[in-house]
Amino acid sequence: MEEKTPKNYQEFVEKTFSFLRKDKKILLVPFISFLVIIFLLILFIVLLYFFTDIRFLLTYAKEFGKEAVMGKVFGYTILGLIFLYTIGSFVNVFANAILIRWSYSKLSGKTLTIRQSLKGTLKHTKKLFIWGLSWGLVSLILNLIRGEYRKRAGQAVPTEIGFSFLGITWTFATYFVLPVLLIENKDIKQAIARSVLIFSKTWVKNIVGQFSIGFRLLPWIILAVMPTILAIATIFAAPDFLINLERTLNIGVPMILLSSAFGLTIIIIAMVGLVFLALQQIFFTVIYYYSESAQS
Repeated sequence: MEEKTPKNYQEFVEKTFSFLRKDKKILLVPFISFLVIIFLLILFIVLLYFFTDIRFLLTYAKEFGKEAVMGKVFGYTILGLIFLYTIGSFVNVFANAILIRWSYSKLSGKTLTIRQSLKGTLKHTKKLFIWGLSWGLVSLILNLIRGEYRKRAGQAVPTEIGFSFLGITWTFATYFVLPVLLIENKDIKQAIARSVLIFSKTWVKNIVGQFSIGFRLLPWIILAVMPTILAIATIFAAPDFLINLERTLNIGVPMILLSSAFGLTIIIIAMVGLVFLALQQIFFTVIYYYSESAQS
């Protein structure tokens, strides 16, 4: 049974939220990808520490000099960052692809499970890896050029506006690349061209819809910062009580209170961010599906 076509951006957004309400298990996909990226980051830090062992570096410095040591550390860091960046981009793209395949199946009346969506996405692994690398490389080059211009000309307003415009244009132009790659099985060049075409026809509902999704999640962001605000307020409102408690327990109560509250804030914000990313991919798929249906 075909889904009823939404008439405006509110209906597109409502359909997006309805998918998530009916099957919250799909949030496991962005959550697991987030954990994988965190694991890779920790692995990078551990390996960097291992390969830049202080005793080894001191011995190395005596033999080859301080500049050689800095070059070695810099080299390991760059190699590690390239690895982290490449794998992280692929993990992010792959997770988004699973969300898109799952969402498209619901829209077309097939309703794949997460496992089935994963299995279908695995068929496009090579293409997704190339796309993740390509998208990230373009973004990285834009940022590097922007940084170089900042060094030479400072933070000139026209330059900042120009590079911001290029970055936003690239992001907008590639919104629908993944659905096209997965559903239409196009190559990357064709997918970019098709994505630009779809966005040019749907840009109003696309941009306004994303703002609407963000606005609906705003109360959760406000809720997230409340523990930190309350912790700070408590520290300023009852310093004597906290000092006496600190002496009794022999631990840094204000620091523990603030750290715990801030940690809770970060966790909630991270969770809200994952929900937003999931909703965003579902939203793109909904727009893509109905733009595709309108052409057929």
